[in-house]
Amino acid sequence: MTMRPSRQAHSVLDDIPECYRDIKNWPNVDESLIEEETKKARYKRLSTAMDAYLQGTTLSDVAAIAKLSSNRFLKLLKRCLAPAPDGRIWGCRALIQGMRVKQLQRTKIFKKQEN
Repeated sequence: MTMRPSRQAHSVLDDIPECYRDIKNWPNVDESLIEEETKKARYKRLSTAMDAYLQGTTLSDVAAIAKLSSNRFLKLLKRCLAPAPDGRIWGCRALIQGMRVKQLQRTKIFKKQEN
């Protein structure tokens, strides 16, 4: 693995506050609570890739570790850095498959039914 940030990765890392450039400062997950083995394996793969990215591994290398496209990886990073209801960032909690980081929002207009 190359340990030099690519041009695109460097600019993304520059946008991350200093306190969040170390994954140890992120809210973490107790892996033993993830029951499904496929979800646990996915979580481990993604958290390893996030940690490598924050340490300066190139975007293409971490995308390969995560088994995602570079664009999807960056969207996942943005999801991890989004504010959570508890006032912290979502952090590694956002890496759990099926975790909702946004509240569901009605998109269809509600029509009152006449009886």
